[in-house]
Amino acid sequence: MANEEQCGDYIIYMTDDDLWEVRNSKTGIIVGKFKKKDEALEKIALILQEDEDRLESESVC
Repeated sequence: MANEEQCGDYIIYMTDDDLWEVRNSKTGIIVGKFKKKDEALEKIALILQEDEDRLESESVC
């Protein structure tokens, strides 16, 4: 996949229909599709903030 970026347990990439897709790399579940990469990154940030097992200082992207 072109323009692929790993963010924690999530992969963000551009689809053929020019949308940014966020997928859980462990489960393969698509979390969402977004028009802008920044929107996709914000979604990942929200998910990771809700993850109580993640360290606050842990690097994500």
